[in-house]
Amino acid sequence: MTPERYKVQLTLECPVLTAATNPAAPGIDAPFARNRDGQPCFPGTLIKGKLLQSWQVLREFDGMAGVNVPVPDPGRAYEWLGREAGNEGNAATDREKYKPSRGRALFKDFVDGTRSKVCDRIRTRIAMDEALHAADEGALEMMESPYGTGEPAVFEGTIDFFPRDDA
Repeated sequence: MTPERYKVQLTLECPVLTAATNPAAPGIDAPFARNRDGQPCFPGTLIKGKLLQSWQVLREFDGMAGVNVPVPDPGRAYEWLGREAGNEGNAATDREKYKPSRGRALFKDFVDGTRSKVCDRIRTRIAMDEALHAADEGALEMMESPYGTGEPAVFEGTIDFFPRDDA
């Protein structure tokens, strides 16, 4: 089974933040996600999850006041993207709810190959204590942000779509 490969370009208006789990430079609380070559990226699993989430939200509007939203029905969406493992029920009696299912689409990381590996832009987020007029304890966050406000960020990736295995 040879998959069909689709090249996808995602253009976002910044600011854009996607935190990585890897450690960053001292003082950075939320490093921007990067691939192994150091390029800013959105993990393919994040893109896939956001697509599924968007379809679920858009489906709620379908048929309202003449609105026709062309999104796949839940069965088709889960066939294409997979279903996450459930967390309801009793694991001892119903193990099937805890088995994730693979979809037919494999999302590779979406990468911005134009950015330098080094980022000198930092965004801050502060929650203020109203009484003290100072940052709350632990409420100052330093985030790596390779993109300026209003700047377009272009990420490119691929989606491999595997044919149905009817054998």
